[in-house]
Amino acid sequence: MINSDSGGVFNISVAGAFKNGFPLQVFNYHQPDDVFHCHDFYELVMVRKGSGYHVLDKESCRVGRGDIFLIRPGQVHTYRDVAGLEIVNMLYMPEQLDLPIYDLKDTFGYYVFFEAESKMSGRTRNKGRLSFTHEQLRQAEEIIAGMILEQQRHDPGFEFYLRVLFLRLIGLICRSFSEVELGESSELACVSRVIRFFEQNYQRTIRLADAARAGGKSSSTIVRLFRESFDYSPIEYLINLRLEKAAILLHVSLDSISEIAFSVGFEDSNYFSKMFSRKYGMSPRAYRKLERRL
Repeated sequence: MINSDSGGVFNISVAGAFKNGFPLQVFNYHQPDDVFHCHDFYELVMVRKGSGYHVLDKESCRVGRGDIFLIRPGQVHTYRDVAGLEIVNMLYMPEQLDLPIYDLKDTFGYYVFFEAESKMSGRTRNKGRLSFTHEQLRQAEEIIAGMILEQQRHDPGFEFYLRVLFLRLIGLICRSFSEVELGESSELACVSRVIRFFEQNYQRTIRLADAARAGGKSSSTIVRLFRESFDYSPIEYLINLRLEKAAILLHVSLDSISEIAFSVGFEDSNYFSKMFSRKYGMSPRAYRKLERRL
């Protein structure tokens, strides 16, 4: 089902997209100029032919044959000025597919394509797009053709084979992104390395110099790149990450407020409470009480 909100943006529901109940749908589509819309599922898009502009949250990016990009739940997007644009749409819900990605999640390509880009804004936002080489595109089209065939035939075990083929495609994306798109000097690679460093070390004391070493750039360059990507500094990003981790613990843990503050990397519980209140509009204690009533 497609509904329109008050701002004229159409929302495509899960029920309307996954009519057969399986949380992965694949189909070829001749893409016309479109209206702004969003949805509650992930959409992996690969361009097979033609060209046009993909507009994501009102930021426009030209796309053409071999380009592949990810649209996340809630992101408002559309297509403009298309010329024979033919795409493959892969709609999926990862929490229901429950894909066994094992150590793939630790690869640089997976982090940049499937995780880091969603946290970015500004001019860095659309850099999480991959352009396949001719050989990579051939492999991708072969995998997708197999997915469509399994989807059409519904032979016994088709859900298993759909998952396997989709995993192959994810693996191809991750390796292609790591090996082809991002060199060591890439600004996106630098920002992503720092984010990854924060995610893995937020519980301990981190200085700006530590972030600079993780990113392989000077402190001033790291600050500039974060301001361009997120509109705030690396340390502000780290504080926000710690607060989000603390909010989860306030809901699920019985530890005291001070213990939670220290466990997520704050050295002063009073400063933690001040920053938490600024972000969430209430004290950690009030937040905990509210969450446990829900």
